[in-house]
Amino acid sequence: INEHTINKLSYKKEIALVYEWLYIHCSSFRSTCYIVTSIWSIGFLLEFLGRLTLIIVRLSINKIVIYGYVILSSVTSIMILLTIICIVKERKQTLIFIKQWKNDHLNVQQE
Repeated sequence: INEHTINKLSYKKEIALVYEWLYIHCSSFRSTCYIVTSIWSIGFLLEFLGRLTLIIVRLSINKIVIYGYVILSSVTSIMILLTIICIVKERKQTLIFIKQWKNDHLNVQQE
């Protein structure tokens, strides 16, 4: 194992620890994780139901493929947009939480 690999693993571990800390201490971050997971699971369920509807309606294979791609692209675009909105809102809340946590915990220890 070379030094670059060790640094890369250490960086990934550090990032994982930061996200773990946020997940444990910041309820809004935890809620956003659940919301984003729900968005994607509902989106994929709707995409599946859309494709299933195309099959049940007995369209030709070519139309099923074309409409299937349209459905997939549309649903994926909507899910990406909703995810970005959630992340932008959550980032603001998380930064406020971290600032408040630093004020509460780090200032007390320095006194």
